[in-house]
Amino acid sequence: MLRRTSLANIALFVAFSLASLSLLKAGFWMFSHQGAIDEAGFDEGVNSTLVFAVSYLWILAIPCLWREFRSQIHLSSGFALILLGLCSFAWSISPVDTIKDSMKLIAIYLLAVSLRSRWSAEAMHLVLLCFSAVILVLSFVTAIALPSYGTAAGVHEGAWQGIFLHKNQFGAFCAISLIVSLCAAGQREHTKTSIVIIALSMVGMLLSRSGNAIVTAVATAWFAFGIFTISRFGRSTDRLLGWLFFTGATVAIFLMAYLAIDVLFDQLQKDRSLTGRTSIWPQAIAGIAESPVWGHGIGAFWSERAYFVNTGESYVIPHAHNGYLDLLLDLGVIGGLAFLAFLSKFIKTHIYRGRMQRGSMLPLTILVFILVANIATSSLFSPNYFLFLLFLLLPRPTASYKRSCP
Repeated sequence: MLRRTSLANIALFVAFSLASLSLLKAGFWMFSHQGAIDEAGFDEGVNSTLVFAVSYLWILAIPCLWREFRSQIHLSSGFALILLGLCSFAWSISPVDTIKDSMKLIAIYLLAVSLRSRWSAEAMHLVLLCFSAVILVLSFVTAIALPSYGTAAGVHEGAWQGIFLHKNQFGAFCAISLIVSLCAAGQREHTKTSIVIIALSMVGMLLSRSGNAIVTAVATAWFAFGIFTISRFGRSTDRLLGWLFFTGATVAIFLMAYLAIDVLFDQLQKDRSLTGRTSIWPQAIAGIAESPVWGHGIGAFWSERAYFVNTGESYVIPHAHNGYLDLLLDLGVIGGLAFLAFLSKFIKTHIYRGRMQRGSMLPLTILVFILVANIATSSLFSPNYFLFLLFLLLPRPTASYKRSCP
C-alpha cells in the first residue's frame, strides 16, 4: 500500500499519529489529570503545549523532505487559504497570537503535504481505518477498565470519553470513524474490519451522549447516500429528477425535525440555546462587520476580545462554535472566497458531468462531514483540530484505488 517502505515512511506515520492525538486531545497525557475531567474545569493548556511542541519538531524535518515539499506544495488542498492565513499577521489585531497559530498552521500543512506525496489514496484510507480501530479499542478498554479516567464527571457524569479529555471529542471521533469505515465496507479486503469499526463507532457515539456527533454522522450519511446514489444514474435527466427528489426529501425531513424540535432537544439532551451558541454567534457576526474584507487575522479575534457566555456557568469564548463564522472573523470575505474556490476545484475533481468518479466516495464523504460538523464546531480553518488535518489530506484517487472501490 505504501509507495516505498523506509524510515521516512515510518517517521511520517509516527508524526501523523502524534499530531492526530494532539489535535484530538487524546492519548497518554490524560493521566496527568486526577480522575475524569469536569467540563467546568476543562483546561486545554497541556494539549496546546503538546501541539505547539509537535509543530516545532515537525518544522525541523523540512530539510530532510524538501523534495516532496517542493513538488507537492502548490498542488495540495487549500494552498491559497494557507498562504492567506500566513500573511494575515500583517493586519492582525493580535500579531503574537496570529504568529503562534501560523507556526502550527505551517507544521500541519507540511505534514499533510508529506503524507500526500508519499502515501497513495488507498494507503491513506488504510491508515485512517487502522488508526480508527486502535483509538476505539483503547477508548473502550479505558472506559471499562479505568472508569475514573474513561468516563466524564460533573454535568455529564457517566458519559464515555475513552482516552479523550472530553466526551464530545470521543463522540466526534466515533462519528469520523463511522464515516471512514462505511466508505471502506464495500472493499472486499476491508469488509470485516469495517463492520467491527462501524459497530464500535455506533456504540461509542451512544455512550458518549454527544448529540452533536450523532446529528453530524446521520446528516453526513444522508447527504453521502444521496450523492452516491444519484451519481450512479446514467442519464442526465434521471440525475436531475434524482436531485429534485432528494432535495424535496431533505426539506421534508428538516420540516419534520423543526416541528418535533422540543422532542429532539430532549432526546439529545440539548437546550434551545445549543449550549450557549445562540448567544455566541451574534457576537461573532458583529466582529465580522468590524473588518469584513480581510478579517482580524487567524487566532486573533477571540484571544483579543475575551468575550464570555453564560450558560449556568460563565466561561471565556475560545471560538465561535461555527467554522464559517470563524473563517470570516480570521480572513474576512477574501478568505471566504478562497474557500469557495477550493470547494469548486475539489468538486470538479471528484464529480464529472454530474457523476461521482470511482474512488471519490471517501474524500467526498469526509468533505461533507467537515462541512456539516462546522455548523456547530470551529475546525474548518483552525490548526488546533483533527478535522483541519483531514481537510488538508483529502486525497485524489489513484487508478489502483479506483479499481478496488465499488
